[in-house]
Amino acid sequence: MSGSLLKKPAKGPVGKIVKQAIHLATHAMDSLSQGLNGLCGGNSAETLSSRAFRSEEGTFWHWVRRLLDTLLTPRTLNWCAYSYERSLERAKLLLRNK
Repeated sequence: MSGSLLKKPAKGPVGKIVKQAIHLATHAMDSLSQGLNGLCGGNSAETLSSRAFRSEEGTFWHWVRRLLDTLLTPRTLNWCAYSYERSLERAKLLLRNK
């Protein structure tokens, strides 16, 4: 994860627990974002961030993208682009598992 807050995780059992907690929290936030996107009329398999990334200049979703990129910059630079790439990777994995 480029630009992650946790640059050097602790070693040993504590590091493993922290890494697992971050992994679970990330999946929970992705699920929440996908659900909200579905409620907003978007594809429920796509996060709000990735939907905002695909938006046209001057639209509501473009402003959502600017807001999310600003708020989540400490976590990852260009958050919405990162989220879009993750959505593509998830889709590729799903297609391989069919």
